[in-house]
Amino acid sequence: MSDYKLCSDCKRILPATTEFFPPFKRNTTTGLYTYCRECSRKRLLEYRNRNRSAIHDRENDRHSRDRDKYRKRNNEYRANNLEKERARGRTKYVSHPRIKRTDQELREQKRRYNKAHNKECNDQRRAWLANHPGKNVQYMNNRRARKLSLPEKFTDNDWLNCLRYWNFECAYCGRREGLFRHMKIEADHYIPITDPCCPGTVVDNILPVCKSCNASKNNHSPLDWLVTKFGKTKARQIIKRIETYFAQIEN
Repeated sequence: MSDYKLCSDCKRILPATTEFFPPFKRNTTTGLYTYCRECSRKRLLEYRNRNRSAIHDRENDRHSRDRDKYRKRNNEYRANNLEKERARGRTKYVSHPRIKRTDQELREQKRRYNKAHNKECNDQRRAWLANHPGKNVQYMNNRRARKLSLPEKFTDNDWLNCLRYWNFECAYCGRREGLFRHMKIEADHYIPITDPCCPGTVVDNILPVCKSCNASKNNHSPLDWLVTKFGKTKARQIIKRIETYFAQIEN
């Protein structure tokens, strides 16, 4: 090996050592690269600048292949060592316990998130209510009872059973949901929630009624309102059906 070597780019004569030339054993007699380290770095930087997009795409493809390979390997390992992975997860959970936050802190965190993502939260709520009709009315009924310190034990299953008993029809006028354009079945407190004798939002005080009857009844006494709207004869028939329903629930 000669003591000195000529750089083909900068034309400088430098000591033929790895300190000045990168090692390169392919097709060379000296085992050193044609260009010195300084020129090699400069040429590499120029190449990367000229082919930035191609290099970026090539690296993304390589990372994607590696990611898929590692994911497949990890999934196979977990499938073959399921109990070992579960034990490792339990050990990690015990050694890194989560910080338990109070209800007030959780409510404050949710309030901050909703304020920062107001439009997204409203869109999600509208979509959820569209797929779960009647949920909002049920929630508001329970909330009204809770604010007045009344029982609020009416569940989704109770509402479904109530609808099935009344054949998805209004308990007062008998009209079915969808009969007219704006015909909807809502949950109504038979004894108004503003009445001091109201038992609350419970099974034996909730009836499925149409939107028209619910708005007309409002906070009136059910007996007086039924007589005024349907007359004495039909009101007695409606009251008898309602009493039969409440008696069946109690039994």
